[in-house]
Amino acid sequence: QNLDSLQGVLRKAEEFLSALPADTHYSEFEHKFQELGLERGWGDTAERVQDMIQLLLDLLEAPDSCS
Repeated sequence: QNLDSLQGVLRKAEEFLSALPADTHYSEFEHKFQELGLERGWGDTAERVQDMIQLLLDLLEAPDSCS
């Protein structure tokens, strides 16, 4: 719905993933991601998905070029 909502969902997903073993396959937590409103395409393991989420959060939280 908005940028703040997206960042909040990504933070929840990141927190959830941090509790999983790095090699956990996406299919094992896909249902939780759907509950959060996130779909496939983030990666195939918890570690890769967490890396992708962190990259997106870094981009979203980067200082604006006007700042």
